[in-house]
Amino acid sequence: MVADHADHVDELLGAHFAGALDPVESDAVHRHLEICAGCRDSADEVIEVLAALALIE
Repeated sequence: MVADHADHVDELLGAHFAGALDPVESDAVHRHLEICAGCRDSADEVIEVLAALALIE
């Protein structure tokens, strides 16, 4: 699924920050995060969770 500016990308954020998306999907997430404050807030939460998980591995 490639998100455009009308779609929210919440479901892609974990995979995005884990480096699991292909370049097209990753670029779409980046473009969406530039315009969507709600998804940026969600992205901040995903980053915090991934950082916490890295501490316990």
